[in-house]
Amino acid sequence: AAAANGQIQLADEAYITESMMDPLADIAAGFPSVMPSFAGAIAPADVASIVELIRSLRDATPPRQELQPTRPAVMPSAPTPARAP
Repeated sequence: AAAANGQIQLADEAYITESMMDPLADIAAGFPSVMPSFAGAIAPADVASIVELIRSLRDATPPRQELQPTRPAVMPSAPTPARAP
């Protein structure tokens, strides 16, 4: 990931952990600084679990074909009540 200062940062375990605990430490270029800090809100064991989950996604096999966007559901309009003559 490229930081706002132009340096390339490897998204390893330390970087992911730091990003969750101190998201303002290294903001990715082109992204606003909107992520909250999770310092003190997540137990260290849970942080390790999240990092491991992210690591497992790296090795996941992508789908064979790209999913096509679906059209939004169109809700039928309710019938207009008849007016009394």
